[in-house]
Amino acid sequence: VYRHVAPTQPELRDRFSEQLIGRRIEDVIGPERAAEYLAVINAVLADGEPRQHNYGFPALDGGEQHFNANVSRLADDRVLWVARDVSGQRRAEAELAALQEQVISAQQAALRELSTPIIPISDGVIAMPLIGAIDSARAQQVLEALLTGVGEQRASTAILDITGVQVVDTQVANAL
Repeated sequence: VYRHVAPTQPELRDRFSEQLIGRRIEDVIGPERAAEYLAVINAVLADGEPRQHNYGFPALDGGEQHFNANVSRLADDRVLWVARDVSGQRRAEAELAALQEQVISAQQAALRELSTPIIPISDGVIAMPLIGAIDSARAQQVLEALLTGVGEQRASTAILDITGVQVVDTQVANAL
């Protein structure tokens, strides 16, 4: 049962704090979510050790509102549940992860381009120096870059320089 609820920002909640006093947690948030909260509360009451609990609520704008709660025992039958809205932090983390994915993608594209350079030698002749390990994925990339280079340069001869490739096994040789 809610015994005291500190005032909150009404625009962030679907009910005012004073509307919660005296109500059972199951009646406010539903039995499934209440069971989750009560498990945390009962664990804190049982051993007296504070707990952190992360949870979310559907936001009024249709999104998700995320909270981080610190739960501490006040008395034998009471806990203090202090929640902090971490929705902005979660959004920032998601945006950062998306940005990191974009950076990684751009770096991989730049690496692919740098790892398969096409060098025009004379009219109709191009060279492609290869350095490092060649696996089946890189061999496919080399083939695609080489065919593109042949088309763009209108080359009749292509030289693959594999002196920078440490190991040329049968798989690499077959791919090339």
